[in-house]
Amino acid sequence: MKILFVTDLHGDTAKYRLVLEIAKKNKVKAVINGGDMLCLEDDIHSTQREFIEGFLSDHFGEYEKAGIYHLGYLGNDDLKIHDACFNEICSKHPHTVNLAQARFELESFEFIGMNWVADYPFQLKDRCRRDTEDYVFQRQFGAGVLSTEKGFEELSDWVAHAATLPTIEEELELLPKPKNPDKAVYVMHMPPNRHRAGYLPGWARGWLTSDIQLHQEASATVNLAWPYPRIAITYRDMERQNRGNRLHPTRTAKIGPFELCHHQPERYASEKIRGAVKLISS
Repeated sequence: MKILFVTDLHGDTAKYRLVLEIAKKNKVKAVINGGDMLCLEDDIHSTQREFIEGFLSDHFGEYEKAGIYHLGYLGNDDLKIHDACFNEICSKHPHTVNLAQARFELESFEFIGMNWVADYPFQLKDRCRRDTEDYVFQRQFGAGVLSTEKGFEELSDWVAHAATLPTIEEELELLPKPKNPDKAVYVMHMPPNRHRAGYLPGWARGWLTSDIQLHQEASATVNLAWPYPRIAITYRDMERQNRGNRLHPTRTAKIGPFELCHHQPERYASEKIRGAVKLISS
């Protein structure tokens, strides 16, 4: 079975169309979208909703016509207030699956998704969680905010608010369990611990704050040490690795017998996206 993994298209309709074109040409069974699907232009309270109801609704219809599955979820740059709208659009198309905290069987494989992320220093906190109960917060770039239908709600004390939310550790426990780990494909918006898949290159660490330098860009609790899944497809925001022309869009690491890859295809030329088509053997 062939799958095409993409992530962080950020509302770029040309790249969405290109992904579907490549999927058709390569006879791909499913496209997996790792999150941050929506645009970031203007007032994202309205533009992201319009993108879901306008472009994505029709685009998912094209997947239906092609008989190709689209498995994905919204990411940390996509406002949580749009989750219900996204889920409603997905439910209209049998080949489109909202994989957030969900499990989906396709042929002999099980796909399990999670779009919660360990806290970062940026302000939007819709999908942020403490990693564990004793999580040490990084220095924050301003007050934390949550999306509401009326605009952004500024939090007077993000750290205190985060303490009222489940941890990543607890969210992982709530995920659907695979029937057969050997046939499980985990799709997460952050890398697992101790696989060096989210580390910044040395040149980038030099210009970030000391707080960020000391923070592993990975979850300590996303820990793929139990009987290995068939493969784990993960993504953690790598945009900070792009400084001028110095772009390192790919990170790889070994998990048991399988390779974990991070890609940032919104920066890729079309030939790079074509290279992301992977075969999963049954």
